[in-house]
Amino acid sequence: MPDTLPIGIAPAGGRPRTGPCAPDAGTTQLLDEFNQAYSKLLRLLRDAWGRDDAGEAEGPLFEAIPPMSALQDPAQQLMARPLPGGGGNYGPEFLHVTPRRVRASRTRPGRASEKGTGSAPRVVRGRAPRRVRG
Repeated sequence: MPDTLPIGIAPAGGRPRTGPCAPDAGTTQLLDEFNQAYSKLLRLLRDAWGRDDAGEAEGPLFEAIPPMSALQDPAQQLMARPLPGGGGNYGPEFLHVTPRRVRASRTRPGRASEKGTGSAPRVVRGRAPRRVRG
């Protein structure tokens, strides 16, 4: 068996982004990066599953491959970071969050940049994906 890392238990709804129990900025960035890639993957898979024609589902399925691959790096980096005070290491939160908003830059007209708010991710709650008719 390969070596494993002791992953601590994440609080329901994810780790706080502010306050005394909040992770450091680098860890918060990794948590958010993972959650964004995971959520993009879920949205693409939900889109593929919602298609009535299997041929139409192919595009979203292929689009899901890069976000799936994007999960590995932040997950591995998180699992290598010990939790403050012991109790294992950080791990992915697997939160379904809304996509980051892209705002137009005021310093350079015509260019857009992602702006993080620094606040806790907004968890998306709702219905399960539609089932594909067989």
